[in-house]
Amino acid sequence: MRFGALLVATVLAAPARADVGPCDKLLEQGIRSYVSESTRNDYRRAAYESLCATLERASKDSTRDEAKRIFPEVVGEGEYDRVKLDGLRTAYCTLGKSLGANQRLYRKAAGTLRPRAVEAWRRCLDAAAGKYGPPIEIEQIDDYALSFTLRPAAHDLRSVRITMEGFDRCVGFVRGADPNGASVQLDIPVLARNKEHDLACFRRVAKKPPCGTEAAAPASLTIRFDGGNGRSFEHRFELARVMSWECPLPASP
Repeated sequence: MRFGALLVATVLAAPARADVGPCDKLLEQGIRSYVSESTRNDYRRAAYESLCATLERASKDSTRDEAKRIFPEVVGEGEYDRVKLDGLRTAYCTLGKSLGANQRLYRKAAGTLRPRAVEAWRRCLDAAAGKYGPPIEIEQIDDYALSFTLRPAAHDLRSVRITMEGFDRCVGFVRGADPNGASVQLDIPVLARNKEHDLACFRRVAKKPPCGTEAAAPASLTIRFDGGNGRSFEHRFELARVMSWECPLPASP
């Protein structure tokens, strides 16, 4: 089973990802989490390239006047912080490029801004290869949704516990998300062996939230289970907070 039709209907504007590996989205999420923690403003993805050019110019200004001028427009609050502005430059200049064609660039940026995202990416690759129980295939992880498939295992998956927060709707082997995104813990006695088990969870995203406000709260999902032979496994997924993308770009000098 796959959730392709449902996900496409939910995220019509999502970029093509035929050349994106099943774990690469974790690198993007790591970079986006840096942005969401560093600024109250965000922009439409189509504007990232222009914003990158503006931040690049500011970084080359020896007087720092340009950087100080645009800082409050980019960050939205706080006193001038060159390290933060440089980090946002790295983030936006990376996010403005195709993930599929620039995995190495995304790995480098994530390693600089959010090292734990690279750790999650590597663990995901190991999980996809079956080193943490049955192989797991991530189908989507972005501002809107998380979906994955547990591939067929030789053993029943027992004592399955799902802990989630920030999701208001799920389809698949779990359907118990809280409509308001509150924390939920669900226990499933067994997921049968030799079958695929799919799950897709969605979070509510505000429509056209004003600049400086939150479009979607952070979300997380952890799945723990006994995978046979007395071994327990855990997978954890995190979706970054999403800030409004309705902010105007900094004015050019």
